Amino acid sequence: MTTALPPLTLFDEDTAVLRRLLDDTTLLDRAKALIREKLARARPVDAANLPGNVATINSRVTFQVGNDVPTTAYLVDTGQPIRLFQEIVPLRSLVGLAILGLQEGEVAILEAHQNSNATLSLKRVLHQPQRELRAIFGAAPSATSMGAARRAGPSNDFEQTRFLSSQSEAVR
Repeated sequence: MTTALPPLTLFDEDTAVLRRLLDDTTLLDRAKALIREKLARARPVDAANLPGNVATINSRVTFQVGNDVPTTAYLVDTGQPIRLFQEIVPLRSLVGLAILGLQEGEVAILEAHQNSNATLSLKRVLHQPQRELRAIFGAAPSATSMGAARRAGPSNDFEQTRFLSSQSEAVR
C-alpha cells in the first residue's frame, strides 16, 4: 500500500510554467514525470496567500542533498536546459523541479541514475520574490484589480493640460 503524498502549495504563476514545461521536447521523461506528480498534488495560490517559506521560481534557497554541504542558490527558469552554474539551480533540472513548491524543512526524494535515491531537504527560503513585494507594497494586488488597472489606461489629464495651455498662448 502506498502512502498518498500531501498537497503541495505552488504559486499560481509557477503552476502555469510547469504546465508549459510539459510541452518542452528537450525535457527528460523523468523531469516530466516529476512535473506531473507536482501538478497532481498542487494547491495553487496567488501571491497574497502564498506562505513566505515556500520555494518559488526566482527564490534564493538553501538546500542539502543527502549528507553534502548545504548549498545556497537561486531557482531560475532559464528558458532552456543549462548546466548548473554557481548559485543558480535551473528549474528544468531534477534538483530544481524537486525544490519548487517545497516548504522550509520539507524533504524530496531524488531518483538517481544508480539504484540508490538521495534526499533533498529545503533548509531555508532566503528570498522569495512574492514575500519581498508584500513587504514593500503591502498585500499583493489580485489579478482582477491588475486587469482593471490595465484597462483603465493612463490618465489623459497631462495631454489636456498641455493642449489647453498651448491654446491660451495662441489667443494672447
